[in-house]
Amino acid sequence: MVVRGVLTRAVLRHRRAGVPELIAALESGPARAPLPGGPGGGAGLDEVVRVSRALRVRQRMVCGFTGPLRESALLAVALRRLGYPARLVIGTDPVPDSRPRPLGAWVEIDRVAGGTGVDGVVVPSVVSTSSPVQTWFQVVASYPERVS
Repeated sequence: MVVRGVLTRAVLRHRRAGVPELIAALESGPARAPLPGGPGGGAGLDEVVRVSRALRVRQRMVCGFTGPLRESALLAVALRRLGYPARLVIGTDPVPDSRPRPLGAWVEIDRVAGGTGVDGVVVPSVVSTSSPVQTWFQVVASYPERVS
């Protein structure tokens, strides 16, 4: 497990950034080199979820409660700083109705043990919500872009 101080620094670095700055940080380059025993050392989905939860707790302690887009963007940036291949995904409800379609934001992780589907195809794992967003929402954008 990642040390608490590292988690707190990952959140503190971007605590005052707005969504555009967080997206720019996501697109500025690849995830940092993984920490020893971290994602490059065979991190499984359970470990990534534990780190995500710990980051979310520190984020709320430092920043308070914010909107879901900013909260997910900050989580994705912090995970990338820790070496995890995190991506911010924004989606919308594809079922049209009379009101504006709601947007949702979540964080996906690629290339972790337990995230591989049929024939070795990488299946992104959602780590920021328990809602079935990959089933309910149509993806509008992702930062950094998905690699197909």
